[in-house]
Amino acid sequence: MRGATIPEARPTSELVRGAIFNILGPLEVAQTRVLDLYAGSGSLGIEALSRGATEADFVERHPRQCAAIKENLATTGFTDKARVYRMDVQASLSALEGPY
Repeated sequence: MRGATIPEARPTSELVRGAIFNILGPLEVAQTRVLDLYAGSGSLGIEALSRGATEADFVERHPRQCAAIKENLATTGFTDKARVYRMDVQASLSALEGPY
């Protein structure tokens, strides 16, 4: 996954992503809509899509990171299942409609 170099960014490692989805495993990600907040490169939402989520919304305030998410979605073939919002997470909580 490509991500923009931003000093305050802390990418989620593959090991952590695997652990998160192992914990969520019994909840079944397939056929759900996911919300990736502070999305960074979009790796968590893209992982959910690869595990069968029907759609994903990505919220990220940095324009370069939003561009990286869009590039990663195109590379993985999930562009049509995703929306990328360039906005503050706090604002997104009232602007976006679930359920997630």
